Amino acid sequence: MSQILFYTGTKAQFDALATKNENALYFLTDVRKLYKGTTPFSQPVQVVTEYPAIGDFGTLYVNTVLKEAKVWDGTAYTVVTPASVTTIGNAPTNDQVPTALAVKNYVDGQITLVNTGVTGAVANVSYSNKCISVQKGAGDPVTTALAGLVDGASYDGSTGVLTLTTNGGTPVTVNLPVENFLSAASFNASTNVLTLTLTNGETVDVSLADLVDTYTGANGATANVSIAANGAVSASVNVSAQAGNIIEAKSDGIYAGLEWQTLA
Repeated sequence: MSQILFYTGTKAQFDALATKNENALYFLTDVRKLYKGTTPFSQPVQVVTEYPAIGDFGTLYVNTVLKEAKVWDGTAYTVVTPASVTTIGNAPTNDQVPTALAVKNYVDGQITLVNTGVTGAVANVSYSNKCISVQKGAGDPVTTALAGLVDGASYDGSTGVLTLTTNGGTPVTVNLPVENFLSAASFNASTNVLTLTLTNGETVDVSLADLVDTYTGANGATANVSIAANGAVSASVNVSAQAGNIIEAKSDGIYAGLEWQTLA
């Protein structure tokens, strides 16, 4: 087993040694670190305001200015805790961690910008004279005519053409079939035919015979029944001409005369 030597001194004194004894223990009193030769046996946390160009292996450096922590891996620094920032600028990175107040101030500022007109954000929309106007941020409004928007209509009753006029576009016409419109109608009571006349002069006959009930009168031995042209029904009684018939037709009805005789 090798013999161990103990030395005490400052970090500067240790760094100034051209050759370190690998069998000696070096106690660095100002940084409170322990080395066996050039090999560190303690891995403390060092509080710094700037990082040394070459750090000690395994040492965690806490930067009080940047509010971040790095560790030296023997070749380069590795960020353990990203830098803390109290303001969020226009070019934030993933290497920064904002404070809660920084986030609040940033969000409040963006809301204020929206309320006062962010460049590129729509601030106002209006419509007038068949045009729509859009204002972005605090810039000048951009007016666009709404081409193709229907802004009027007219109708020609003789041709049946409905015309829709558009803003800045070709009028749209709709041809309504007026030739199929009804212009007149007549009914023949003797044939029970309904005749429909269209506006182009064509006629259409519709037979209503199946919808009309037909009645005819008849003459019997005792009575005659007749139906007039207007549909009135009348009846008359046949009075026998036989001798001794006591029934006769009078103006107010049928009369039967009786003559009483006294038996002698």
